[in-house]
Amino acid sequence: MSDVSKNEERLIEVTEESDELTDIERFKIFTRKNTKKYIERLNLTSQSDYDYLKKGKIISWNWASFFLGIYWMAYRKMWKFVAIYLVYFVVVDTLLRDQKGLSSSINFVVNLLLGMYGNSHYFSYSSKKIDGIKAKGLAKDDELSSLQKAGGPSIVSFLISIFIVLAFAFIMVLLEEHWSYQHN
Repeated sequence: MSDVSKNEERLIEVTEESDELTDIERFKIFTRKNTKKYIERLNLTSQSDYDYLKKGKIISWNWASFFLGIYWMAYRKMWKFVAIYLVYFVVVDTLLRDQKGLSSSINFVVNLLLGMYGNSHYFSYSSKKIDGIKAKGLAKDDELSSLQKAGGPSIVSFLISIFIVLAFAFIMVLLEEHWSYQHN
């Protein structure tokens, strides 16, 4: 099975007719999956919309980022956000280990924010990657290939994130037992 869907093939065929890609075409190629949803939710209809989104965050609900959080970020290859979330998780779990209710409330608020700003964070991540590829001044075919490789979802990244979270949880349990043992 090919990594490129029929819609993506049509987009690539259309872009082959013009000499240069637009940023929205680059975003579509980079996103690869659920492209139409991102375009609609981010209201990307013109280059000026694209440029406006690069300047700030918008609220646009994303159920996957709300429910799956770190796993969705890894699936979308947003490793910087994964690292930030892991640091947050360790800090909150460490500081609030005796106050589980407060910890749960804070985690819910963080997941709510992820749901509200997930699309915006993904756009920000994507546009930076796209700008980096664009800055290389590659030939069009090489640029298309680079966009497809750098973007899109990754099941492998998703599975790696599950392993990382389980490893962190295991370490936190060991630390919790150590702290409990020290205080008894």
